[in-house]
Amino acid sequence: LPYYGNWVEVKDWYVKRHYHASGGAFVVSHYPGAKMIKKFEKPLPAGEYKVCLRMVLTRSKGTCNILKVSLGNIKGKKFAPVAENEFIQDFVGSGYGWYVLPSFKINKKCNAIEIESVKVENMGIGDDPEYEKPYVIVDSVIITDEKIELIVDKRRGRNRIKFLTGKDPREKVKRIPY
Repeated sequence: LPYYGNWVEVKDWYVKRHYHASGGAFVVSHYPGAKMIKKFEKPLPAGEYKVCLRMVLTRSKGTCNILKVSLGNIKGKKFAPVAENEFIQDFVGSGYGWYVLPSFKINKKCNAIEIESVKVENMGIGDDPEYEKPYVIVDSVIITDEKIELIVDKRRGRNRIKFLTGKDPREKVKRIPY
């Protein structure tokens, strides 16, 4: 994905530098229909998986943001979904929050994930000056077959996830140096 130090007006997903993001940057979409695909270093075997999204919370909203998340296979530039779910971001808040999509049951190996912005209406993350266009922002994605617990923060939306077995993959995140 293209990388920018500030907000830009583009039709597809892009990476924006942001100090508070877990890796020093996050991905942004301003328009419905934008798709991004990440090919895995090694394929996921058939099984049941949770996809966890760390989202940037918005302070003002339209009706909602909607993402379609698919696990599948990419060959060349063609992506073929095996399982997919939609995520509706219909809450406001500030900061970051983790959200867990319904389980993905895949009956064959998958080598990629695709995230599509279906609806983009929310905005306002408290930047100064605020960027006055709707956007959906994803900070981190975790795909796991381990048991996790979602710790819900009803007041502020800053949900957390806790891994009940094994190591937390977030320990391996390397920040972009400033």
